[in-house]
Amino acid sequence: MLVVGARRQGLIVNLTRWIGAEPDSEGVGARLLQVEADAFAATRPGRSLADVLADIAASYLEHDFDADEWLRHHQGGPTGYAGRDPRATPTARDRVVRGQAFAWNPSAPRAKAEDTVLVGDGLPEILTTDPAWPSRVVRGLARPEALPFA
Repeated sequence: MLVVGARRQGLIVNLTRWIGAEPDSEGVGARLLQVEADAFAATRPGRSLADVLADIAASYLEHDFDADEWLRHHQGGPTGYAGRDPRATPTARDRVVRGQAFAWNPSAPRAKAEDTVLVGDGLPEILTTDPAWPSRVVRGLARPEALPFA
């Protein structure tokens, strides 16, 4: 697992990629990408970070994870001038703003998804995508898969 937080001209992006990962016989990665898709769908202008996080927490259970899986690692939040600016918590009152960058990172044992996206009125724009990286489409967005060893 490669986790990157990169800064350029004062702005930060975050991403996670897997290289040579073991086969996902239990479908954990695919289910986690559904949680991430729910996080993207929940991140709409005007909503509080606490409300978005509540939707993410509910999504874990909906996709057959333990109800407290979301508590085992922070789920992310807005990004830009800091790695998370601020980190989403159940009490965070900050509101999602159109044009704001987010990096959600749902995770489970042996699985994590993370990219920096820009919030708009529909599907988010993924800022940290690489068209050469293997991917699959999840709810209309190309999501990275593990890069196999050659």
